[in-house]
Amino acid sequence: MTLVKSIAVLAVLLAAITYFGFRARRLYRMLRLGPHENRFDRIPERIRGVLSYVGLHTRMFRNLYSGILHFFIFWGFVVLLTAIIQAFGEGMIPGFSLAVIGGNSWIAFLQDLFGVLVLVGVVMALVNRLIIRPRQFQESNEVDALIILGLIATIMVGMLGQNAARIAQGGDPSASWRPVASAIARLFESLGWLGTAAIAAHEAFYWIHILAVLAFLVYIP
Repeated sequence: MTLVKSIAVLAVLLAAITYFGFRARRLYRMLRLGPHENRFDRIPERIRGVLSYVGLHTRMFRNLYSGILHFFIFWGFVVLLTAIIQAFGEGMIPGFSLAVIGGNSWIAFLQDLFGVLVLVGVVMALVNRLIIRPRQFQESNEVDALIILGLIATIMVGMLGQNAARIAQGGDPSASWRPVASAIARLFESLGWLGTAAIAAHEAFYWIHILAVLAFLVYIP
């Protein structure tokens, strides 16, 4: 079963990367149709712009509500790259772990924390788009936005569910660092998801997690 899973994970990963590559190449060719512009001048100014507008979301924080939700989602994904690496590593390499750099301690805690913050950001984004409906959203593609938010939420639910199911199996060294996943694990236990059921739940949430990640990868371009 382990070998079959490793092959399956590698296969879907390669398929998604290949499809992403084709789409990215097409977009690159479209961009090349425009007039040439030097993107390598004013390097210090450009770096400051990236740090300010992308890293700190200074423009987004002109609207505090939008700034907070984008901050949660963006930085949540940055932190949760560790969870994505961990998930694909575990799927392809039996025994793979980030424990040597804190995968069972502080990284586990940050994954738990930012998993919730990203979900909070998604809910805030849905409220912003469907209820508040600011003027700049009137001409935007609502279906596209809802699909992206749905994929983000699915990635988070898959990750938290996967971790909770692992804790429910017992013996997870990161359990004490994952308060949210541990709370969900207690819910699983109250539902009788122990032993074989917890293992099955872990596999289900694992595949939900990685397939949502790959769907997000190929959809975004």
